[in-house]
Amino acid sequence: DLVRWIEQARAGYATIAREDVGDLMLGKLLSHAPADDDGVWPCLPVRDALEKVMTEHIGRGLHTALFNSRGVTWRGSGGDQERELATGYARGAEAMQYTHPRVAAVHRDMERTYLYHAEREDTDAKANRRLIR
Repeated sequence: DLVRWIEQARAGYATIAREDVGDLMLGKLLSHAPADDDGVWPCLPVRDALEKVMTEHIGRGLHTALFNSRGVTWRGSGGDQERELATGYARGAEAMQYTHPRVAAVHRDMERTYLYHAEREDTDAKANRRLIR
């Protein structure tokens, strides 16, 4: 089962004193899990496993990998794209807040990150409009 595999992996890299980086990489790996049938990421087996084994560094690895998975973007003016992503993560957090609170916390963290970036994009757009005048 997934939890046993994760525990074995963690025990393995703990023997070589690589707990933090190992957990970061584990989070990165688990970020590639598909969404579940309900449309919410990640699928139920990964949600269940994360609820049992989540650490700060696994959460950081998830966050970084999810943020980076967006790749290169082309944008108009402002932070609408980021607000749309934040809304999706908010929906995911809401769907799991009672059943998988640790995974919901990752969603909330992603939501906050994208809202911050949306505000930054809005500020940049306003500044650019003033410069063009």
